[in-house]
Amino acid sequence: MGAWVSLHWQQQWRLGTTTALNLSEQQQQRLAQISPPILLEVFTRRNPKLQRSVMAVVRSIKPYLSNLEVHWVNPDTHPDLVQQKGISQEGQAYLSIGDTGQRLAVISPTHLIETILTLTSTQQSFIGFTQGSGERALLSNLSGAWINFYHYFNQSGQSFAVIDPNTLISIPENIHILIVADPKTLNTHTQTLLENYLNQGGNLIYTTDTTNAYLPEFIKNKLNITLYTGKMIDANAKNFGLDNPQMQVIELLGDHDITRTLKQSPLLAGAVGLKLSETPSDWDNSALLWSSENSWNELNNRTPPFELNTDETRGPIALASIFSQKSKQGKQSIILIGDSDLWADGYFNTAGNRQFAEQILNYLAPNASLNQISPQELPDQFLHASDAHLMQLAVLLLFILPLGLIIIGIWWWRRAWV
Repeated sequence: MGAWVSLHWQQQWRLGTTTALNLSEQQQQRLAQISPPILLEVFTRRNPKLQRSVMAVVRSIKPYLSNLEVHWVNPDTHPDLVQQKGISQEGQAYLSIGDTGQRLAVISPTHLIETILTLTSTQQSFIGFTQGSGERALLSNLSGAWINFYHYFNQSGQSFAVIDPNTLISIPENIHILIVADPKTLNTHTQTLLENYLNQGGNLIYTTDTTNAYLPEFIKNKLNITLYTGKMIDANAKNFGLDNPQMQVIELLGDHDITRTLKQSPLLAGAVGLKLSETPSDWDNSALLWSSENSWNELNNRTPPFELNTDETRGPIALASIFSQKSKQGKQSIILIGDSDLWADGYFNTAGNRQFAEQILNYLAPNASLNQISPQELPDQFLHASDAHLMQLAVLLLFILPLGLIIIGIWWWRRAWV
């Protein structure tokens, strides 16, 4: 009886508040638009335990894939299929969508969904990353480089092209997003190429930083925007256990599609503020990230403690902003960010920085949605504790707990000798 129950009954409980999959809206839409039948052929002999595990995986993704079918294939009776599909051991599977397919060594909800997104991807365009003007490196291990940014999105199905505008007569037409990350300066030729790219409806992500705060003239003139002088200081940094007041934990998010679904706050290691003026009539502007109300642009290179002076501007100050308009290609956007370290190797996977990048790329290229599923974010990012609470914890760990152990040890020793 017990053996029959173990083979035919399976129940599991999930402890916690997170779900198994964390699909973006674009990924769900792509899955819903798949019309050909999706066939999962699992190569196994009669193995109830394996079959139950596979069906549990299928049930978890069925809400997104109603046309998914499972076929069980006995490798002993179908050796031709084993050879044709490249199956090397029992438990492997082959996923087919129309005329395309891929062998699966592991059957899991995440791996299945990512494989389906990859097989149905029709992306033919590139994300351009400029070099040649002192920008951050994309494909190197230099300090401040964005190689983790590249690896993550490249594995997600995005294609990158590193270009040097100094050697080009125009930005290639298959660049659907152009990233200019923290250039020292842009010469007249490069600015002309970038302005022509924008005039043709291209999307631009431009970042700068406190080390070399720079905004090219064509962006200033086109969007009527400048940079605040000085570096941003946030007095709230200590509330998050950060000793450096230049660290900005973003508590104020703009009301935009990019930021509405952010589950974690981005962390900026040092930013310059964007001074937003009256936006030109043909552009819509929305701030994405704001500094806190206890922040300001520090004009003096003093050592801590910093203080807000009368010639400095109190926050909130925009640290990232998006400008959008209608173009021949549809919607066009320019995104300006006052920090270039948030996607550098040391900070890309910190707090909500990676998810912020995902949201931006999904927004700028909804038809080239990422094929990789974002891992679940932890609901608690920071430990909020006052100095009094930290002192109480220190007293407990350093004095009360050791003293309690000593007293228990003395009591046990005397009890043993009585």
